[in-house]
Amino acid sequence: MNSIILKLFLFICIFGAILSQHQTEAREKLNVLLITVDDMDWQSPGCYGGTVNDITPNMDRLASEGMKFMRAHVTVAVCQPSRQSWLTGKYPHHNGALGFGPISQKTVTLGELLDKNGYMNGVMCKEHHLAPKSKFNWHAIYTSNTMAHGRSPKLFYKKTKEFIGKAKSQKKPWFLMISSEDPHRPLHGSPGHKKWATNYPNIENPSRVYKENEIVVPGFLPDIPEMRTEVARYYSSVKRADDSVGAVLKALKESRQERNTIVILMSDNGMAFVSAKWNTYDQSTRTPLLVRWPGVVKAGSVDEDHFINGTDFMPTILEALNIKAPRDLDGFSYVPVLKGKKQKGRDHVITGHFEAIHYYMNKQKRAAALAKFAERGWSYDDSKKGMTKEIHMRCVRYPDISYVYNEWSDGKDYFYLGGGGTAMMKVAKKNPDIAKRIQHIKHRTPEELFDCNKDPDELNNLVNNPEYKEKLESMRQKLLHWMKKTKDPILKTYKSQIQ
Repeated sequence: MNSIILKLFLFICIFGAILSQHQTEAREKLNVLLITVDDMDWQSPGCYGGTVNDITPNMDRLASEGMKFMRAHVTVAVCQPSRQSWLTGKYPHHNGALGFGPISQKTVTLGELLDKNGYMNGVMCKEHHLAPKSKFNWHAIYTSNTMAHGRSPKLFYKKTKEFIGKAKSQKKPWFLMISSEDPHRPLHGSPGHKKWATNYPNIENPSRVYKENEIVVPGFLPDIPEMRTEVARYYSSVKRADDSVGAVLKALKESRQERNTIVILMSDNGMAFVSAKWNTYDQSTRTPLLVRWPGVVKAGSVDEDHFINGTDFMPTILEALNIKAPRDLDGFSYVPVLKGKKQKGRDHVITGHFEAIHYYMNKQKRAAALAKFAERGWSYDDSKKGMTKEIHMRCVRYPDISYVYNEWSDGKDYFYLGGGGTAMMKVAKKNPDIAKRIQHIKHRTPEELFDCNKDPDELNNLVNNPEYKEKLESMRQKLLHWMKKTKDPILKTYKSQIQ
């Protein structure tokens, strides 16, 4: 009898302790862990249909524990403007940062609002892509240079635990933005990467290195030997990115803050290959988006219907944390979608490329800038001092159709070919199809229209196809309406070209 009473007493004590812990966690503010990977195509992870064996078990597990979005897009397919759109909730022409420039002082950031509400903000790697630093209110900065340029799962594990420990000691909720710099170039196994590994001994090897015969070349790239080698290196870098994700999630779990932490995983843009990064195609802006929110998001859920824009990140986090969002944001919260509800206004997405490159008066800086221009093939009037060259693209995307406007395309200027371009150039003389593809990527046409169902890799431009005339006009009007609404700086040019 005494043993029964003792067991009952122990059961009550244990149950009471668990209940007390859960009640304490419920009273605590939510933490936010944003994990980003750099230059990863949305279809690379296994949970998104990735065809490479054993490539992303940690991302796949995160997907099984939360919600996977199938139609999420970044705002701009380049690292700094993409990330700055996340943390400002605005398009580049509204936050003041075209290309790799700093946002304006009047733009309110997520970090500023979290700081005012008692949060500790931390950033780990890619900190230089959020400028000016003072606007983002970081309380802890782990620089790329001290983190093996985001290529060390061990360092990610160690520093994540360190940051969470600091927040715990100060009894503060926290926001931590972690940036794996994989699979950004230099890719694992490339000459450039080997040189980096010499200079940064903390860089680790991926848990698995892939060979050419173990990978599948994406459909928007030609399957030629040199390209296959580069893509294999890319997948080895994806593997290390997943190793880092696993290390971070392990640190979170060991810190006993999983239950009270929203975890979001995204890529800042598509893979650094021809017609992906730096562009507005599906493989440019579409991103894997995984969200785990214990007690709110249904484990293993998949959203296939709602389009998400990078500008939606900030308002979503603010709503989740019960913090009032600024009224002038371009994005809007998708918390209703996370809760399993339908949400209006998400039947399409508009993305773009907004880049301003400055000429310098200083001779040395000017020479360096003009050399970079020449490398990318841009023409310019060198007689005008202190001018800025702007490169603009826009894209309207629905599930079945996408429309791209290349404002810069004039038949003379040509655009950056991108990673893998050298491999394509080597075989172009003997392969007319690849030669034709290169010319298109370099020069484009002002408008491109794609049937996403028939042509998911967006290789066949239908602008001149009479069967798509009504679709084309509809997409033009949709973009025109958006340009007017957002006061797009290229509105005047666009109106003159389509009317």
